[in-house]
Amino acid sequence: MRIAIVSDIHANLASLQAFEKLSLDYDELYCLGDVVGYGPFPEACVSWIQQHASLVIQGNHERALFDSHERHLMNPMARDQILWTKRHLSSESLGIISLWPIDTKKSPFWICHGSPDDPDRYITGPKEVSLALYALEEAGLFIALFGHTHYPGLVDEEGNFWYEIEKPFLLQKGKRYLVNPGSIGQPRDGDPRASCCLLTSRRQGWEVQFIRYEYDIASTIESMLSLGIRQELAYRLLAGR
Repeated sequence: MRIAIVSDIHANLASLQAFEKLSLDYDELYCLGDVVGYGPFPEACVSWIQQHASLVIQGNHERALFDSHERHLMNPMARDQILWTKRHLSSESLGIISLWPIDTKKSPFWICHGSPDDPDRYITGPKEVSLALYALEEAGLFIALFGHTHYPGLVDEEGNFWYEIEKPFLLQKGKRYLVNPGSIGQPRDGDPRASCCLLTSRRQGWEVQFIRYEYDIASTIESMLSLGIRQELAYRLLAGR
């Protein structure tokens, strides 16, 4: 079994199209939320995910479409862009998004956007790692698949961080891990290339392989500016920040 994991697409259709051209060999595709927000093509990206993903959950940008409190938690640029996004989504797509779960459990995975213990929590340090690992243990699960931070990498139950491109990492059976594929549509780790990962089932456990690839950033920026999206949101794609 091979599972492709994507997250934080943020309405970046060019990145999805480039992902498709990679022709990765996988059996299922999981999307960890934030299909919309920030980017220029929310409608097309929702349609793409519905067509290609076997599992998709809501991120905070999806929840913000329907929840004013969720919008209140966002910075002003993100909040304004959510309102723009809502105007550019069909009623059919809004209905589809409303049916996506906030998270889901599929042993050995807890599939979430922010953290197993809180869908809005950013896992950025030891405290957040401990809370996430404790939630995994309480649920009897071993691997949290999460996004939200736009930073790829994995953390083991001792708190060790690991990230290398293309080099597989074996998740040993019986141990707990937090795995973030990074952002396919708006990376923030200083590398503007799209980020995702592959999970492959091996006899010894699941194997993780992180993948980076280039997409047409220039056309995405041009589309954002032509649609009146703020320059700060467009040009940050060049820096991967």
